[in-house]
Amino acid sequence: MSEKAGRAAFVVDDDDLTRQVVAAYVEHLGYRPVEVQPDRTAIADAIADAGTDDVLILDIILGPELDGFEVIRLLGDVAFHGRLIIVSGFGQDYLQTLGSLATALSIRVAGALAKPVTPADLERCLNG
Repeated sequence: MSEKAGRAAFVVDDDDLTRQVVAAYVEHLGYRPVEVQPDRTAIADAIADAGTDDVLILDIILGPELDGFEVIRLLGDVAFHGRLIIVSGFGQDYLQTLGSLATALSIRVAGALAKPVTPADLERCLNG
């Protein structure tokens, strides 16, 4: 068994196919994928017991009910212990702003990736 096999990778994206593809990528990289619906309760429940070795891969645009800004604030409120990878189809400036917000809330940011996410991009963030 891989040393990473106990580590969870929570994948939050409103697009089912993207969520499934990213989950498959992290599983290939030795993480236990957990697909999470873009819903406040589902996200809070998923990360409630997250450990320091776990990671949350968060798409920023999650639909009309919720966005990544709110999720980042939630992570700060619950003192999320894992690492965060921010994903967005928007430009690098947007990703940097969100990364700065997360850092200001004492969230460990493992990376900020532009879509489409590749396995190599994820591997760099997960192993960095």
